[in-house]
Amino acid sequence: MNRNNIIIPYIPIGDKKTEEVRGKKFEIWSTKQESTFLPFKNKDSPPYKLCNIAKNDPGVFSLFFLKYSVSDSAIEEFPLELKLPFFLDIDNEFVEAILNEKYAGEIKRWKTKIKKILDEYGELNARYTWDIIATIMADHKFKQKISRKGIKRMNKNEIYSLFAETASKYEEKIKKFFENLSNIIKRNYSTLEQYIPTIEAYESVKDAKINMETLSNIFSEQNIGNILSDSISKLIANRIIRMQHISICLECVLRKHLEPIYIEERYPGSPNFLTHCNKCNGKTIFHQVLLQIPDSLTPLVLENRIQEFMTGFLLADSEIMKKVYVHKKISKVEDSKRYPGVEVDIFAVTEDDKIVLVEVTKTDDLDDVGKNMSIKERNFKVLDYDYLFYVTGVSLEKYFRYGDTNAYILGTKHLPKLSEHIEYIMSK
Repeated sequence: MNRNNIIIPYIPIGDKKTEEVRGKKFEIWSTKQESTFLPFKNKDSPPYKLCNIAKNDPGVFSLFFLKYSVSDSAIEEFPLELKLPFFLDIDNEFVEAILNEKYAGEIKRWKTKIKKILDEYGELNARYTWDIIATIMADHKFKQKISRKGIKRMNKNEIYSLFAETASKYEEKIKKFFENLSNIIKRNYSTLEQYIPTIEAYESVKDAKINMETLSNIFSEQNIGNILSDSISKLIANRIIRMQHISICLECVLRKHLEPIYIEERYPGSPNFLTHCNKCNGKTIFHQVLLQIPDSLTPLVLENRIQEFMTGFLLADSEIMKKVYVHKKISKVEDSKRYPGVEVDIFAVTEDDKIVLVEVTKTDDLDDVGKNMSIKERNFKVLDYDYLFYVTGVSLEKYFRYGDTNAYILGTKHLPKLSEHIEYIMSK
Protein backbone atom coordinates (compact mmCIF):
# COMPACT_ATOMS: atom_id res chain seq x y z
CA MET A 1 0.00 0.00 0.00
CA ASN A 2 1.20 3.54 -0.77
CA ARG A 3 1.37 5.07 2.71
CA ASN A 4 1.40 8.60 1.22
CA ASN A 5 -2.33 8.17 0.44
CA ILE A 6 -3.01 7.81 4.16
CA ILE A 7 -1.71 11.25 5.16
CA ILE A 8 -4.08 14.22 4.63
CA PRO A 9 -2.02 17.37 5.24
CA TYR A 10 -4.21 19.75 3.23
CA ILE A 11 -7.95 20.19 2.64
CA PRO A 12 -9.04 23.05 0.36
CA ILE A 13 -10.97 25.75 2.19
CA GLY A 14 -14.67 25.02 1.90
CA ASP A 15 -14.16 21.29 1.36
CA LYS A 16 -14.61 18.62 4.00
CA LYS A 17 -13.84 14.96 4.50
CA THR A 18 -15.95 12.41 6.35
CA GLU A 19 -14.84 9.44 8.44
CA GLU A 20 -17.16 6.83 9.93
CA VAL A 21 -15.79 4.98 12.95
CA ARG A 22 -17.82 2.29 14.74
CA GLY A 23 -21.08 3.86 13.57
CA LYS A 24 -20.00 7.38 14.51
CA LYS A 25 -19.59 10.05 11.86
CA PHE A 26 -16.85 12.70 11.92
CA GLU A 27 -16.56 15.66 9.59
CA ILE A 28 -13.08 17.03 8.97
CA TRP A 29 -12.39 20.40 7.41
CA SER A 30 -9.74 23.07 7.11
CA THR A 31 -8.57 25.50 9.82
CA LYS A 32 -7.80 29.22 9.49
CA GLN A 33 -4.15 28.34 8.85
CA GLU A 34 -4.93 26.04 5.90
CA SER A 35 -3.50 28.37 3.24
CA THR A 36 -0.03 27.88 4.74
CA PHE A 37 -0.43 24.11 4.23
CA LEU A 38 -1.02 24.48 0.48
CA PRO A 39 2.60 23.42 -0.41
CA PHE A 40 1.73 19.90 0.80
CA LYS A 41 -0.28 19.46 -2.41
CA ASN A 42 3.06 19.24 -4.20
CA LYS A 43 5.20 16.24 -3.25
CA ASP A 44 8.29 18.07 -4.54
CA SER A 45 7.77 21.07 -2.26
CA PRO A 46 10.26 21.67 0.61
CA PRO A 47 7.63 21.00 3.36
CA TYR A 48 6.56 17.68 1.81
CA LYS A 49 10.15 16.57 1.18
CA LEU A 50 11.20 17.58 4.70
CA CYS A 51 8.42 15.55 6.33
CA ASN A 52 9.09 12.58 4.05
CA ILE A 53 12.75 12.58 5.10
CA ALA A 54 12.03 13.24 8.78
CA LYS A 55 9.75 10.21 9.14
CA ASN A 56 12.75 7.95 8.51
CA ASP A 57 15.50 10.15 9.94
CA PRO A 58 15.48 10.76 13.72
CA GLY A 59 18.17 13.44 13.35
CA VAL A 60 16.01 15.57 11.04
CA PHE A 61 12.90 14.87 13.13
CA SER A 62 14.68 15.93 16.35
CA LEU A 63 16.15 19.19 14.98
CA PHE A 64 12.84 21.01 15.23
CA PHE A 65 12.28 19.96 18.85
CA LEU A 66 15.47 21.73 19.96
CA LYS A 67 15.78 25.31 21.19
CA TYR A 68 16.40 27.79 18.39
CA SER A 69 15.79 31.42 17.52
CA VAL A 70 14.40 32.77 14.27
CA SER A 71 15.03 36.01 12.42
CA ASP A 72 14.32 37.54 9.02
CA SER A 73 16.76 36.94 6.20
CA ALA A 74 17.75 39.32 3.40
CA ILE A 75 17.63 36.43 0.90
CA GLU A 76 14.31 36.48 -0.95
CA GLU A 77 14.14 32.72 -1.62
CA PHE A 78 15.04 31.93 2.00
CA PRO A 79 13.27 34.63 4.05
CA LEU A 80 13.79 33.02 7.46
CA GLU A 81 16.94 32.10 9.38
CA LEU A 82 16.89 29.57 12.18
CA LYS A 83 19.82 29.70 14.64
CA LEU A 84 20.38 26.47 16.53
CA PRO A 85 23.13 26.43 19.21
CA PHE A 86 24.51 23.26 20.78
CA PHE A 87 27.50 21.57 22.40
CA LEU A 88 28.59 18.02 21.71
CA ASP A 89 30.56 17.84 24.96
CA ILE A 90 31.44 20.25 27.78
CA ASP A 91 33.61 20.78 30.81
CA ASN A 92 30.78 20.91 33.36
CA GLU A 93 32.67 23.04 35.88
CA PHE A 94 33.59 25.59 33.21
CA VAL A 95 30.05 25.85 31.80
CA GLU A 96 28.56 26.17 35.30
CA ALA A 97 31.00 29.05 35.89
CA ILE A 98 29.69 30.75 32.72
CA LEU A 99 26.08 30.26 33.77
CA ASN A 100 26.92 31.63 37.24
CA GLU A 101 28.31 34.76 35.51
CA LYS A 102 31.96 34.26 36.53
CA TYR A 103 33.00 35.81 33.21
CA ALA A 104 30.28 38.50 33.07
CA GLY A 105 32.73 41.33 33.87
CA GLU A 106 35.06 40.28 31.08
CA ILE A 107 32.21 40.03 28.58
CA LYS A 108 31.00 43.49 29.62
CA ARG A 109 34.48 44.96 28.95
CA TRP A 110 34.52 43.35 25.50
CA LYS A 111 31.08 44.74 24.70
CA THR A 112 32.24 48.24 25.71
CA LYS A 113 35.32 47.92 23.50
CA ILE A 114 33.28 46.73 20.51
CA LYS A 115 30.70 49.49 21.01
CA LYS A 116 33.48 52.08 20.95
CA ILE A 117 34.81 50.68 17.65
CA LEU A 118 31.36 50.50 16.05
CA ASP A 119 30.42 53.98 17.31
CA GLU A 120 33.58 55.40 15.75
CA TYR A 121 32.75 53.65 12.48
CA GLY A 122 29.13 54.82 12.58
CA GLU A 123 30.01 58.45 13.32
CA LEU A 124 32.61 58.59 10.56
CA ASN A 125 30.24 56.89 8.12
CA ALA A 126 27.45 59.38 8.89
CA ARG A 127 29.78 62.39 8.66
CA TYR A 128 31.32 61.35 5.35
CA THR A 129 27.98 60.30 3.85
CA TRP A 130 26.39 63.67 4.57
CA ASP A 131 29.55 65.44 3.38
CA ILE A 132 29.41 63.61 0.02
CA ILE A 133 25.66 64.25 -0.35
CA ALA A 134 26.17 67.94 0.44
CA THR A 135 29.03 68.14 -2.08
CA ILE A 136 26.91 66.57 -4.83
CA MET A 137 23.90 68.76 -4.11
CA ALA A 138 26.09 71.88 -4.13
CA ASP A 139 27.54 70.98 -7.52
CA HIS A 140 26.64 73.66 -10.08
CA LYS A 141 25.69 71.28 -12.91
CA PHE A 142 23.68 69.07 -10.53
CA LYS A 143 21.66 72.05 -9.30
CA GLN A 144 21.23 73.30 -12.85
CA LYS A 145 19.76 69.99 -14.09
CA ILE A 146 17.48 69.64 -11.06
CA SER A 147 16.26 73.21 -11.48
CA ARG A 148 15.69 72.84 -15.22
CA LYS A 149 13.76 69.56 -15.07
CA GLY A 150 12.14 69.87 -11.63
CA ILE A 151 12.75 67.14 -9.07
CA LYS A 152 9.04 66.36 -8.72
CA ARG A 153 8.87 65.47 -12.42
CA MET A 154 11.94 63.19 -12.25
CA ASN A 155 11.49 59.48 -11.56
CA LYS A 156 13.64 57.52 -9.14
CA ASN A 157 15.99 56.15 -11.81
CA GLU A 158 16.65 59.59 -13.24
CA ILE A 159 17.58 60.94 -9.80
CA TYR A 160 19.86 57.97 -9.09
CA SER A 161 21.51 58.39 -12.49
CA LEU A 162 22.12 62.09 -11.89
CA PHE A 163 23.61 61.40 -8.43
CA ALA A 164 25.93 58.73 -9.88
CA GLU A 165 27.00 60.99 -12.75
CA THR A 166 27.82 63.83 -10.37
CA ALA A 167 29.52 61.55 -7.82
CA SER A 168 31.96 60.37 -10.51
CA LYS A 169 33.47 63.89 -10.49
CA TYR A 170 34.39 63.43 -6.83
CA GLU A 171 35.84 59.94 -7.16
CA GLU A 172 39.02 60.72 -5.18
CA LYS A 173 37.06 62.17 -2.27
CA ILE A 174 34.73 59.14 -2.13
CA LYS A 175 37.69 56.76 -2.45
CA LYS A 176 39.34 58.47 0.53
CA PHE A 177 36.10 58.13 2.48
CA PHE A 178 36.00 54.35 1.97
CA GLU A 179 39.72 54.04 2.76
CA ASN A 180 39.19 55.75 6.12
CA LEU A 181 36.26 53.47 6.95
CA SER A 182 38.27 50.45 5.87
CA ASN A 183 41.17 51.49 8.08
CA ILE A 184 38.93 51.42 11.16
CA ILE A 185 37.92 47.82 10.36
CA LYS A 186 41.51 46.77 9.53
CA ARG A 187 42.87 48.37 12.71
CA ASN A 188 40.33 46.53 14.86
CA TYR A 189 39.77 43.38 12.78
CA SER A 190 41.40 40.94 15.21
CA THR A 191 39.38 42.41 18.11
CA LEU A 192 36.10 42.16 16.23
CA GLU A 193 36.88 38.69 14.86
CA GLN A 194 37.70 37.34 18.33
CA TYR A 195 35.16 39.07 20.53
CA ILE A 196 31.92 39.29 18.51
CA PRO A 197 31.53 35.51 17.90
CA THR A 198 32.62 34.79 21.49
CA ILE A 199 30.01 37.18 22.94
CA GLU A 200 27.27 35.67 20.75
CA ALA A 201 28.33 32.18 21.85
CA TYR A 202 28.51 33.23 25.52
CA GLU A 203 24.96 34.58 25.40
CA SER A 204 23.68 31.29 23.93
CA VAL A 205 25.44 28.92 26.34
CA LYS A 206 22.28 28.08 28.30
CA ASP A 207 20.33 27.02 25.19
CA ALA A 208 23.36 25.19 23.78
CA LYS A 209 23.66 23.17 26.98
CA ILE A 210 19.93 22.35 27.00
CA ASN A 211 20.16 21.22 23.36
CA MET A 212 23.16 19.04 24.18
CA GLU A 213 21.22 17.39 27.01
CA THR A 214 18.19 16.91 24.75
CA LEU A 215 20.30 15.34 22.01
CA SER A 216 22.01 13.08 24.56
CA ASN A 217 18.58 12.05 25.85
CA ILE A 218 17.44 11.21 22.31
CA PHE A 219 20.54 9.50 20.96
CA SER A 220 22.18 8.14 24.12
CA GLU A 221 25.67 6.78 23.41
CA GLN A 222 25.56 7.39 19.64
CA ASN A 223 27.88 9.83 17.84
CA ILE A 224 25.65 12.90 17.86
CA GLY A 225 27.94 15.00 15.69
CA ASN A 226 27.83 12.41 12.90
CA ILE A 227 24.05 12.01 13.21
CA LEU A 228 23.45 15.77 12.89
CA SER A 229 25.94 16.08 10.04
CA ASP A 230 24.31 13.23 8.07
CA SER A 231 20.78 14.54 8.71
CA ILE A 232 21.54 18.14 7.73
CA SER A 233 23.40 16.88 4.65
CA LYS A 234 20.19 15.19 3.47
CA LEU A 235 18.26 18.45 3.78
CA ILE A 236 20.97 20.28 1.83
CA ALA A 237 21.20 17.58 -0.87
CA ASN A 238 17.42 17.70 -1.36
CA ARG A 239 17.53 21.51 -1.64
CA ILE A 240 15.20 21.95 1.29
CA ILE A 241 17.42 24.37 3.23
CA ARG A 242 20.73 26.19 2.95
CA MET A 243 23.10 26.12 5.88
CA GLN A 244 25.97 27.96 7.53
CA HIS A 245 27.82 26.87 10.63
CA ILE A 246 30.30 28.25 13.17
CA SER A 247 32.37 26.50 15.83
CA ILE A 248 34.28 28.34 18.53
CA CYS A 249 36.24 27.05 21.52
CA LEU A 250 35.07 28.94 24.60
CA GLU A 251 37.79 27.48 26.81
CA CYS A 252 40.50 29.06 24.63
CA VAL A 253 39.28 32.60 25.02
CA LEU A 254 37.60 32.62 28.45
CA ARG A 255 39.62 30.14 30.48
CA LYS A 256 43.09 30.34 28.89
CA HIS A 257 42.96 33.80 27.28
CA LEU A 258 44.10 32.54 23.89
CA GLU A 259 42.85 33.61 20.49
CA PRO A 260 40.14 30.98 20.07
CA ILE A 261 39.81 28.23 17.53
CA TYR A 262 37.10 29.65 15.27
CA ILE A 263 35.74 27.84 12.22
CA GLU A 264 33.08 29.14 9.85
CA GLU A 265 31.51 27.01 7.14
CA ARG A 266 29.39 28.72 4.51
CA TYR A 267 27.03 26.50 2.55
CA PRO A 268 28.89 23.21 3.00
CA GLY A 269 27.57 20.03 1.43
CA SER A 270 28.14 18.27 4.74
CA PRO A 271 28.93 20.14 7.99
CA ASN A 272 31.85 19.09 10.17
CA PHE A 273 31.38 19.46 13.93
CA LEU A 274 34.59 19.57 15.98
CA THR A 275 34.60 17.68 19.28
CA HIS A 276 38.05 18.67 20.57
CA CYS A 277 40.21 21.82 20.49
CA ASN A 278 43.75 21.24 19.22
CA LYS A 279 44.95 24.55 20.66
CA CYS A 280 43.93 24.37 24.34
CA ASN A 281 42.90 20.70 24.55
CA GLY A 282 39.42 21.79 25.66
CA LYS A 283 36.13 20.13 24.78
CA THR A 284 33.66 22.98 25.32
CA ILE A 285 33.24 23.85 21.66
CA PHE A 286 30.20 25.95 20.89
CA HIS A 287 28.43 25.13 17.64
CA GLN A 288 25.78 27.22 15.96
CA VAL A 289 23.96 26.00 12.87
CA LEU A 290 22.18 28.64 10.82
CA LEU A 291 19.48 27.06 8.66
CA GLN A 292 18.08 29.24 5.89
CA ILE A 293 14.41 28.33 5.46
CA PRO A 294 12.57 28.67 2.11
CA ASP A 295 9.37 30.70 1.89
CA SER A 296 7.07 27.64 1.65
CA LEU A 297 8.41 26.38 5.00
CA THR A 298 8.62 29.75 6.76
CA PRO A 299 5.07 29.98 8.25
CA LEU A 300 5.21 26.32 9.34
CA VAL A 301 8.43 26.99 11.27
CA LEU A 302 7.32 30.35 12.68
CA GLU A 303 4.03 28.91 13.97
CA ASN A 304 5.64 25.66 15.22
CA ARG A 305 3.42 23.61 12.90
CA ILE A 306 6.22 21.72 11.18
CA GLN A 307 6.55 19.41 14.22
CA GLU A 308 2.89 18.40 13.79
CA PHE A 309 3.31 17.56 10.11
CA MET A 310 6.51 15.59 10.64
CA THR A 311 4.75 13.59 13.35
CA GLY A 312 1.73 13.06 11.10
CA PHE A 313 3.88 11.75 8.23
CA LEU A 314 5.70 9.44 10.64
CA LEU A 315 2.43 8.00 12.02
CA ALA A 316 0.99 7.58 8.52
CA ASP A 317 3.88 5.21 7.81
CA SER A 318 2.64 2.87 10.54
CA GLU A 319 0.83 -0.25 9.31
CA ILE A 320 -1.89 0.20 11.92
CA MET A 321 -3.04 3.57 10.53
CA LYS A 322 -5.85 3.88 7.98
CA LYS A 323 -6.06 7.67 7.76
CA VAL A 324 -4.09 10.53 9.33
CA TYR A 325 -5.25 14.17 9.23
CA VAL A 326 -2.87 16.94 10.32
CA HIS A 327 -4.05 20.17 11.96
CA LYS A 328 -7.71 20.01 11.11
CA LYS A 329 -11.05 20.89 12.69
CA ILE A 330 -13.15 17.87 13.64
CA SER A 331 -16.89 17.70 14.33
CA LYS A 332 -18.80 14.68 15.55
CA VAL A 333 -22.20 14.21 13.91
CA GLU A 334 -24.67 12.07 15.86
CA ASP A 335 -28.44 11.70 15.35
CA SER A 336 -28.38 14.59 12.87
CA LYS A 337 -26.74 16.78 15.49
CA ARG A 338 -23.39 18.32 14.67
CA TYR A 339 -21.24 19.06 17.72
CA PRO A 340 -19.00 22.17 17.76
CA GLY A 341 -15.75 21.67 15.84
CA VAL A 342 -12.54 20.99 17.75
CA GLU A 343 -9.10 21.82 16.35
CA VAL A 344 -6.71 18.87 16.65
CA ASP A 345 -3.02 18.62 15.74
CA ILE A 346 -3.44 15.05 14.47
CA PHE A 347 -6.65 13.07 14.05
CA ALA A 348 -6.00 9.45 13.07
CA VAL A 349 -8.17 6.42 12.42
CA THR A 350 -6.61 2.97 12.74
CA GLU A 351 -7.28 -0.13 10.65
CA ASP A 352 -9.28 -1.59 13.56
CA ASP A 353 -11.42 1.58 13.88
CA LYS A 354 -9.74 3.26 16.85
CA ILE A 355 -9.66 7.05 17.10
CA VAL A 356 -6.20 8.36 17.96
CA LEU A 357 -5.55 12.02 18.74
CA VAL A 358 -2.02 13.41 18.92
CA GLU A 359 -0.98 16.83 20.17
CA VAL A 360 2.55 17.99 19.42
CA THR A 361 4.54 20.68 21.23
CA LYS A 362 8.15 21.83 21.56
CA THR A 363 7.47 22.74 25.20
CA ASP A 364 10.08 21.31 27.55
CA ASP A 365 8.34 22.27 30.81
CA LEU A 366 6.48 19.29 32.27
CA ASP A 367 4.21 21.49 34.43
CA ASP A 368 3.04 23.39 31.33
CA VAL A 369 2.53 20.12 29.50
CA GLY A 370 0.37 18.80 32.36
CA LYS A 371 -1.80 21.92 32.41
CA ASN A 372 -2.29 21.79 28.64
CA MET A 373 -3.05 18.08 28.77
CA SER A 374 -5.91 18.69 31.23
CA ILE A 375 -7.40 21.29 28.88
CA LYS A 376 -7.00 19.04 25.83
CA GLU A 377 -8.68 16.12 27.60
CA ARG A 378 -11.75 18.23 28.35
CA ASN A 379 -11.93 19.76 24.88
CA PHE A 380 -11.47 16.44 23.07
CA LYS A 381 -13.97 14.43 25.12
CA VAL A 382 -16.67 15.15 22.53
CA LEU A 383 -14.64 13.24 19.91
CA ASP A 384 -14.93 9.94 21.81
CA TYR A 385 -11.25 9.19 21.25
CA ASP A 386 -9.67 5.87 22.18
CA TYR A 387 -6.18 7.25 22.74
CA LEU A 388 -4.67 10.70 23.26
CA PHE A 389 -0.91 11.14 22.92
CA TYR A 390 1.01 14.29 23.79
CA VAL A 391 4.38 14.40 21.99
CA THR A 392 6.55 16.97 23.80
CA GLY A 393 10.00 18.50 24.06
CA VAL A 394 10.38 17.27 27.65
CA SER A 395 13.41 15.08 28.45
CA LEU A 396 11.58 12.08 29.92
CA GLU A 397 13.20 8.73 30.59
CA LYS A 398 9.84 6.96 30.28
CA TYR A 399 6.50 7.92 28.82
CA PHE A 400 3.63 7.84 31.31
CA ARG A 401 -0.12 7.70 31.47
CA TYR A 402 -1.86 10.93 32.39
CA GLY A 403 -4.90 10.70 34.65
CA ASP A 404 -7.42 7.88 34.41
CA THR A 405 -8.01 7.99 30.65
CA ASN A 406 -5.99 6.57 27.76
CA ALA A 407 -3.87 9.72 27.60
CA TYR A 408 -0.07 9.46 27.47
CA ILE A 409 2.78 11.96 27.59
CA LEU A 410 5.91 11.18 25.57
CA GLY A 411 9.20 13.09 25.54
CA THR A 412 12.19 13.68 23.28
CA LYS A 413 13.69 10.28 24.11
CA HIS A 414 10.76 8.67 22.31
CA LEU A 415 11.08 10.65 19.07
CA PRO A 416 13.34 8.22 17.15
CA LYS A 417 10.88 5.33 17.62
CA LEU A 418 7.68 7.28 18.14
CA SER A 419 5.45 5.00 16.04
CA GLU A 420 6.75 1.92 17.82
CA HIS A 421 6.03 3.41 21.25
CA ILE A 422 2.50 4.39 20.22
CA GLU A 423 1.83 0.98 18.64
CA TYR A 424 3.10 -0.76 21.79
CA ILE A 425 0.91 1.34 24.10
CA MET A 426 -2.14 0.63 21.95
CA SER A 427 -1.41 -3.10 21.88
CA LYS A 428 -1.52 -3.48 25.66
